[in-house]
Amino acid sequence: MYPTYTDLRASAPNASTIAQNDPVNGADPFAPFRQSLAIDDPNLDVGWCLLPAGEGVADDAPQHELLVVLDGEINIEGREGGASLRAGCSLIVPKGGSFRWSVGDQAKLVFMRYLAEDAQGGAGLVFVDPKVPLSPSGSPAAELLLSDTPSCRNNTLYATPSRHWSAGVWDSTPYHRAPMVYGHYELMHILEGSVRITDDQGRATTFEQDSIFLVPKGAKCSWLSEEHVRKVWGILRIPS
Repeated sequence: MYPTYTDLRASAPNASTIAQNDPVNGADPFAPFRQSLAIDDPNLDVGWCLLPAGEGVADDAPQHELLVVLDGEINIEGREGGASLRAGCSLIVPKGGSFRWSVGDQAKLVFMRYLAEDAQGGAGLVFVDPKVPLSPSGSPAAELLLSDTPSCRNNTLYATPSRHWSAGVWDSTPYHRAPMVYGHYELMHILEGSVRITDDQGRATTFEQDSIFLVPKGAKCSWLSEEHVRKVWGILRIPS
């Protein structure tokens, strides 16, 4: 993993590397198909699921997880109902969640898993609605802003009891923020608009609609958005 940010779409493995299907895995049905980034943190696993045609069952999911479909389609059936998740769709699976899945051809997903033993207790799957209503939220610190204060909104769709790991939807009017050191890991899937991320070494990338990237804890990056931005986010923030 690059020490500042990783473009999870651009660096995704080729589908030809899909492992042999093994649908019988009640703890983690995606285990044979996962490829992880090298992250030096025992609490976090981020990477890709390269799923072949097949089906399986997840009984008592072992970790909290955010899934974002990169390519293809996956059908999910849980106690809360079901959905066909196409490219751009997201799903939150709490620890202990159960569901059936099936793929007709192939599907490629990005995942973010919180590995700590932090039980939610009966929480169900959350099918992320990208147009979910949002409420006003905090703006970047005034001392970091290089533009007018933006209007930000948020909806936290899921959080663990400790609130160390959470996921939701956020949007904002345009703004420019000076580089700051991230005290958390954040996965971002851009739903609308674009943002330019620049690190303290001058590496810069513009992430447009459908981009998915990870900013790790300790990275120092700036933010420049010149249009309205809406994103799905997953954050791991554990106090030192």
